Amino acid sequence: MLLLPNGKQLDSEGITDAMKSKLSERAFLDTATGEIGVIDDKEILTALGKKRLEEISHNARYIEIPHVTDVRKRKWLREFIKTFLKEGNKKERQLYQSIDDEIKSKNIDRFDKAIVLLEKSSTGWIHGWSQWYFDELWNDMDTWLETLPFEIEDVFDGDDDCELCKLLAQGEHTIGDFNEALQKEHMKDKNSLYYDAMEKMQEGDSSEALRLLKKALIFDESYVQTHVGLAAAYREIGNKNLYHKHGLQAFKETQKCFPKWPKKMEWGIIENRQFLRAILFRADMYTEEGDKKSAIELYTLLMTLCPDDNLGVRHVLKEL
Repeated sequence: MLLLPNGKQLDSEGITDAMKSKLSERAFLDTATGEIGVIDDKEILTALGKKRLEEISHNARYIEIPHVTDVRKRKWLREFIKTFLKEGNKKERQLYQSIDDEIKSKNIDRFDKAIVLLEKSSTGWIHGWSQWYFDELWNDMDTWLETLPFEIEDVFDGDDDCELCKLLAQGEHTIGDFNEALQKEHMKDKNSLYYDAMEKMQEGDSSEALRLLKKALIFDESYVQTHVGLAAAYREIGNKNLYHKHGLQAFKETQKCFPKWPKKMEWGIIENRQFLRAILFRADMYTEEGDKKSAIELYTLLMTLCPDDNLGVRHVLKEL
């Protein structure tokens, strides 16, 4: 819950709605009440609307809320499809290319067409985009609030997704219950840190990616996904020793999870991707070490587990 200095609650949902509204609309934050007022494009054209807009614009009590530009929306969508579609199965890769072609255009309508492509696709990623878009919008709101001439207080008022909060609300529980809830919270934290780190790597900020991944390692030293991320980051900056260290650890932890390899490990199930990447890292290292036989065994395993070959293993196998 966000509070103004006078203790009034800020209409954060109203702010995000205003930020994504039509450019022709003007929205203002009432710094006395926390409410949001909007003057739409039709009202602005009237004499009364123009007078009201002028009065509000010159009143220090009201601060205009900025719009999210179309350029920024296209950037968010491009980051989303790069993260979830570019390395997907054949259908997802085709969708990635179609959407990417649309958002490369500066025509505003092309962004809407890109969203329609995502909605009509049978991949189901439109739901993921909705959450991604909301998160980015909320981040932009936070950034804007920091520019205000006064401080906004963020007061914790409970979290429906927080496992510990649920237990506290329900009454007495055992230490085991709280430990289990804590583990669930840590799972959320380390996953968030991993995806934030991957985003930083895409932006070319490997040092920040490493900082986030090392923080994730504190929650769980044996988490495959974190070691996969660290291996990728260290390989990116050319640190061969640490790339090998975390790549090997990721593969070892994967072997612990699967004493016997399953028949299938589909890429479409997000949780599987960390294990597939861990196997790929080990196969790549065998190739670098000159152990062609072991490398071929693991590349072949990946082809068996994931026949759609989302990691492009068939090309490496062909070269070997």
